[in-house]
Amino acid sequence: MKVKNYFPYHVSNNLILALSFDEILDEEKLEIYSFLGQLKGKCSIICLSSYGDIVLSIINNLSEKIELNQSFICYSNSLFIQFLIESKDTNNDFSFVIQGLIKPEIDKAKFYYFQFGIPVEAIWEAEELNKLQNEIKERNYFNKQNLYLQLTSTLKGLKKVKTGFAIKCRSDEYYSDFRTFCKTLQDNPEKVITGDLFVRKYNFAPYHLSDHIIGCETKNFIKSFEYAQKICKENNELSKYYAEQIIMKCFLSIIIPIEFKSLEETHNKCKEYILNNALIVGLKYMGNDIRCCANCFKKVYNSVDDVGHKDLISSIDEIFI
Repeated sequence: MKVKNYFPYHVSNNLILALSFDEILDEEKLEIYSFLGQLKGKCSIICLSSYGDIVLSIINNLSEKIELNQSFICYSNSLFIQFLIESKDTNNDFSFVIQGLIKPEIDKAKFYYFQFGIPVEAIWEAEELNKLQNEIKERNYFNKQNLYLQLTSTLKGLKKVKTGFAIKCRSDEYYSDFRTFCKTLQDNPEKVITGDLFVRKYNFAPYHLSDHIIGCETKNFIKSFEYAQKICKENNELSKYYAEQIIMKCFLSIIIPIEFKSLEETHNKCKEYILNNALIVGLKYMGNDIRCCANCFKKVYNSVDDVGHKDLISSIDEIFI
């Protein structure tokens, strides 16, 4: 059997197999069947192959023998077809909404995110994007830093999510380790969790947390982005805000709950709202293989050292120093 790669990963006691087939010939089907049939217990399978129909038929025939869930999720693109098969005992409660334009980094991101949950694409098609950009211009929606576009594409992905938690990521970025992020989210389901990239201190801009990675209960995530979308359509005195401020204020509006305009921007009130309802997971916990972008500076970072201390916050309390 021409198996190009075989990588075992251990995540939360679940063995995840990544198989990449160079090619599959008829006489090799039995060998693949035997190979996969050795799996037992909790198991997820990631199959990276252009021969997805053959692998799928083999997996379906094995479903009773290795006690896999009958349902499966299939993702496809121009490079490969991916299958995620969850065992009956697997507690998989995270979806990763990959938002933005079509980028080459998506394939690598999905490979990593499969280890922790279910990747969901929220990618713009050219015709769809042009139509919305014209609508934004004609109706004067607030779209500073492409905020309205981000909200709209993310919501498109969020409405496909069937898990309890959703994590929004950018299509031009990837992070190899979400263990700390997912545990923080699971331990604090009532809060919104973000990364620390470009979190700004209170004196720079109140409520300016990061929008590169955001995690929240799916139901509150949808409500928060729908609320932000509504506010952008009204476009009432928003020009003073950065996109990150609007996003965080909308999350807090849903979680607390409180009206957007009632969220005071005094130091004490901002500190109270943020510390009680949000948490930050630092980039240093997101794995050794990362790619994050600062489009405003035209920079790409591949490690924590690349970013530098000035653009990272070590703890959420540091915002208010």
